[in-house]
Amino acid sequence: MENNSNKLKQMWVNFNEQRTDFFKSAGFVFLEAIIPGIAIWVLLGDDFLITMNTKLPSPTGGYVSLVCVLYLCYTILITYLFYKAKFHKADNFTYSITFNFILISVIATSYIFHRNDTTVIIAKFVIALAIGIIGITVGVFLTYIFRVLEFGRKLKLEQNLEAYNEGTLTEQRLINRAIKYQKYLDKLAEKQKLIDQKAELLQHKIDEEYELEKAKERMKKISLSEKLDLKEQKQREKAKKKEDKKNRIKF
Repeated sequence: MENNSNKLKQMWVNFNEQRTDFFKSAGFVFLEAIIPGIAIWVLLGDDFLITMNTKLPSPTGGYVSLVCVLYLCYTILITYLFYKAKFHKADNFTYSITFNFILISVIATSYIFHRNDTTVIIAKFVIALAIGIIGITVGVFLTYIFRVLEFGRKLKLEQNLEAYNEGTLTEQRLINRAIKYQKYLDKLAEKQKLIDQKAELLQHKIDEEYELEKAKERMKKISLSEKLDLKEQKQREKAKKKEDKKNRIKF
């Protein structure tokens, strides 16, 4: 029982440490939140001369609010679809929702403040920061929900696989899932094995180069020492010859 509990804790720790690669995550955040948000801000916000909000029917604020709601729905939906397609992990909900909230606040404050002096810019920044904190909270909450759901599915697969290996799994649908999951684990293990082999080869190469450099340094030191010894010996011989010559003259 204790082993199962420890295994469960370790599974959760390993799963919780999963993160989307930075550049991949940044690319999807641009698609999911930043690019559409900036487009809405430029085209419908009240900060730019090229805004198209004058072409919106009255009330303008109501239609812009509706667009912002649709923008939020778009971010959540597209992030979910990319997540389900395994293009990124659940942590992207945190980043996408945060930027979504920030950009919505920027769009909203463009209608609240019609000036862009230093005080207004600072006020907009503070509001965007506060809304961003709310966005982080919502994003983390969504990330947590999807991680819990995914962890539950993974735990169920582990249990089915264990039952399949023990021969106690009878439902064909679950057997097929267990076999598929086992193949997935084997594929991951093979990939990890290749990564470990490459890392081992790289480390071996680094060690060889390090030993080679150390050998070169030792040879340099030995060569330098030999040169110094030879020079010192020549100086002693030269001094001895001078001394012998001096003694002969005195004699």
